[in-house]
Amino acid sequence: MGLVMHIFANLSQFAVMEIEDHLEKLRCFIVEDKIERAKEVVSQYQVKLSSCFGWGGNHHLSEVEQDEVGTALIPRDTFAGYVALRTTGDGNCMFYAASIWLVGNESLSDVIQLLIAGELFFFPDYYV
Repeated sequence: MGLVMHIFANLSQFAVMEIEDHLEKLRCFIVEDKIERAKEVVSQYQVKLSSCFGWGGNHHLSEVEQDEVGTALIPRDTFAGYVALRTTGDGNCMFYAASIWLVGNESLSDVIQLLIAGELFFFPDYYV
């Protein structure tokens, strides 16, 4: 899981190792069809992640590069003062945008994607 090391470059080495451990446990439990154990891992992961970053601390958004073309397309009569922020354009912009809102960069996009996939996997009846 070297990618996780890259994603969490801003965390301490101990925190990165702990997150890698949680992701590996989640993968193993899903493969082994131990759904309740996998749910526990996701729950613990959500708590740990929220304590690391503090959800919605978007005070840093002024430091993120604006997308001038996107900003020009925002209707000023309805959304005065809004700006579009630049994300990587590879089809994962929703996850990048959520990560930017949380921490000011795209580093959490893979984690957000994993947590959403886990949510959909564990609660399919709720989303159908």
